[in-house]
Amino acid sequence: MQDAMKKKEIECQTNILILFRKLREGLLASGRKDAFALEVYETSLYLSILFGCSVAQDMPTAILSHLQNMYNSNASCMSTSTTTTTIHLLHLLLMGYPSQQAYFDRLKTLTSRSNTTQEGAPSSWIRALARALLRYDFITFDVLSQVDAFERSHSCPPSCGSTTTGRSIAMGPFDDLAKATVSTLLARLRSKARGTAWSVMKGAYRVVSVSDQKEEWVGRYLVLDGASRADVETWMEERSRVGDAILERGGWWKIGRGRR
Repeated sequence: MQDAMKKKEIECQTNILILFRKLREGLLASGRKDAFALEVYETSLYLSILFGCSVAQDMPTAILSHLQNMYNSNASCMSTSTTTTTIHLLHLLLMGYPSQQAYFDRLKTLTSRSNTTQEGAPSSWIRALARALLRYDFITFDVLSQVDAFERSHSCPPSCGSTTTGRSIAMGPFDDLAKATVSTLLARLRSKARGTAWSVMKGAYRVVSVSDQKEEWVGRYLVLDGASRADVETWMEERSRVGDAILERGGWWKIGRGRR
C-alpha cells in the first residue's frame, strides 16, 4: 500500500513538473519577462528542488540560468533575487559536496558584478555556512544550518542593504514555498555533513560517551536534528546495526578502528 502511494505521489510530482516545463517553454518562446513569467520560473525552481524526483535532477540548473536574465531585466525584484541567490548557492554546495569549487566560481561571479550592492548579493550567512563546512567545523555548521538561523540572517531592516563584503541584505517577506525550499536544501546538506562528521569522529576517537553531559556535544558535532541523550543513543543504535559502533559498559560506544 505504501509503495503504491509513493509511486502515485512521484507520478503526480512528475506531471506537475512537466506542466511547468511546458509553461516555461511557452514563456520563453514569447519572450515574456514580466511578473507572471518570473513567478512561473521561481515556482518551477522551488518545486524541482522540493520534489527531487528523477525528472527534476537537471531542472534547477536550467531554470536558474533563465532566472538570472529575468532579474537583470527587472530591477523591482531585489528580494526574490536574493532568495534565489541563496537557493542557488545552497544547491551548488549540495550538488558538489564535498567540493566547493562550483560554489566558489558562482560566488566570484556574484561579487564581481557591478550591481552586487543592489541585487542578488550573497549574504554573510551563506559564506559562514560554507566556511564551516570547508573547515570541518561541524558544531558551527549545525548552528548555521538551522532554518531559524537563515531567517534571522535575512531579516535585517530594508535600509541595511548589502555590500561586496557580504553584509546581510533584507530579503523582505518570502513565501512558504521559498522557505520550504531552503529548509529542504539545508536538511539534505546536513545529512551529507553528518556522514562526513561521523567519518571524522571514527578516525579521531576509539570510544565516545553519550552520558555525563557529553551527549549534547556529540549530537551537535554529528549535526543531528536533536542533541538529547535519546537522540544520540538512537543514532548510535542505528550505527551499531550496520557494524559501525559497539555498546560497552557505562554508556561508552566503541567506534574507532579498534572496535572489533
